[in-house]
Amino acid sequence: MRNHNLREILGLSQRGGRMLSLLDLVESNTVDLPVASLLAGAVASGASLLTAARPGNAGKTTVLAALLSFLPPGRRIVTLQEAPPRSVPPDTCLLAHEIGSGSWYAYLWGSAARGFFAAAATPEVQAASCIHADTLEELRMTLCGPSIGLGEKEFAAIDLVAFLRLDRTFTGYRRRVCAVYAATGTPGATSHQRICRWNEATDSFTVEAVPERWAAATERAAEFLEAARAAGSTRFEELFARWTTT
Repeated sequence: MRNHNLREILGLSQRGGRMLSLLDLVESNTVDLPVASLLAGAVASGASLLTAARPGNAGKTTVLAALLSFLPPGRRIVTLQEAPPRSVPPDTCLLAHEIGSGSWYAYLWGSAARGFFAAAATPEVQAASCIHADTLEELRMTLCGPSIGLGEKEFAAIDLVAFLRLDRTFTGYRRRVCAVYAATGTPGATSHQRICRWNEATDSFTVEAVPERWAAATERAAEFLEAARAAGSTRFEELFARWTTT
């Protein structure tokens, strides 16, 4: 199982090169340790996840791959090239490389994407993917619009959405997780609550709320990341192996 999941995560990298770990992203200030711990804790608690940004090369896939290291024990990643079957076994994490209309491997759109999110609403089934959207409103328009036709109930079942921001600076590109939203359990306009934000002026992060359902796992993830960093186990494969044997 562990080797299978590692292969599926590494398969997200289309450009080759070293896969970045969550601690690599902390080191580059894409996230800070408290936000990283909350994201990892949510995924470890079984949260379905979208990483989102309108521009390409913003880091959506990189953040997604880093977080997939923290799946619950015994959860198997299944990468989809088409709509999932009607019945998805429990302890499954459905992975689409992107919710998009391209003809690339593991891209889902239309009814296939709708089936992906419907399956994610099943207990003990997680889903994870990337999508081009900069705001929660834009995300809702894309998923609930005519191309995919997701219902409000299925949209509200997306547990966690992490938005990224890409800026060009004098020293190159800057990537930041600029906002994180958690599902409230209420379909409609209040379906998601912002729980983390990035302050552009100070280039710093604030955790605004830790949902109770993720609190214990967030604390555990924080302790794990701090210990791994102190031990120098910061590379992706090292962090993956360390978490899956904890």
